[in-house]
Amino acid sequence: MKNTVIEALLNSPHADGDKLPSVRQLMQYLHTASGTVQSALRELANRGFIYTDPGKGCFWGKRKAVELPPLKPSAQNELSEKFFADVRSGYFSLQGALPSQKELALRYRDYAHAPILKRHSAKRNARTRGQESLLLPEAG
Repeated sequence: MKNTVIEALLNSPHADGDKLPSVRQLMQYLHTASGTVQSALRELANRGFIYTDPGKGCFWGKRKAVELPPLKPSAQNELSEKFFADVRSGYFSLQGALPSQKELALRYRDYAHAPILKRHSAKRNARTRGQESLLLPEAG
């Protein structure tokens, strides 16, 4: 019976992008159970004849690819990657005191406005003064 549904759909007039009738409409038109119709639609999708768009229905043809622009890393992400690359290479050590704000600013001149730079400097300054417990985590 599934093959009958498939043949009926393939022989119906259609063009790419046309919407197929709903499962309920196909059940009534072809006098078959919903499981049979759903199985036929699944097979047509697996073969590449149709695609489904959840909440909208089934459509003839292949889904059109959406071109998205490449993502640009934010300055904060870039700075974070560079900082941890420096830690891994041994340029900075996390075992002792963190670098001062001046050291970080010199090393990462292009990123002086990034929040992560301010956070690392605040931790270093608090450790130096023995006030680590006064630091509150930043929201966000």
